[in-house]
Amino acid sequence: MMEEDTRNDVGDYNPFQAPELLAVDEGPFHSSEEFIRTEHISHEASSKSIGTLYFLAVILISVAGAVLPAGSNPVDIGGLLVFVLTACFLLAVAIGLWRLQTWARWIAVVLAFPGLLAVPLGTLINGYILYLLLTAKGAMVFSKEYRKIIEATPHIKYQSSKIVLVLLVLLLTVLLLAIGAALFTS
Repeated sequence: MMEEDTRNDVGDYNPFQAPELLAVDEGPFHSSEEFIRTEHISHEASSKSIGTLYFLAVILISVAGAVLPAGSNPVDIGGLLVFVLTACFLLAVAIGLWRLQTWARWIAVVLAFPGLLAVPLGTLINGYILYLLLTAKGAMVFSKEYRKIIEATPHIKYQSSKIVLVLLVLLLTVLLLAIGAALFTS
């Protein structure tokens, strides 16, 4: 019986040589940016939703400021000024969070700590906010590199569950009804 020739065109066969890599299907991702974006998009959407919470706070503060009687009394005007400045500050933070700006992340972290004291609901909400902003994924989502990844992958979008959207619409409806009831009963 003859032994099979183990030589190739470039020399002797080496049984300890690493095998050649074969082309592997990369799956749905065409680049590392797409992979990173899909790995972080849920965290990105949740982080942006914190900005939406701040925007809702701006609306509530604006409504409360509008309800206050603004007379010629300097105390009333000073109180109204506090409402306006607070609303402007929170609006800037909301926009910063929507745009995934690092400075807005850190302001939201500072603002979340006192909210932990509002047991039980405030503790849960602000604990979740701190989780979103302080984890490794949160650091990545608010980095300059991730903003470049977003620019390179505009075709990747986050899709919310229909149940979440229905619950959000119901929550906003209840909130608006409560605000309307408070305005008309006062």
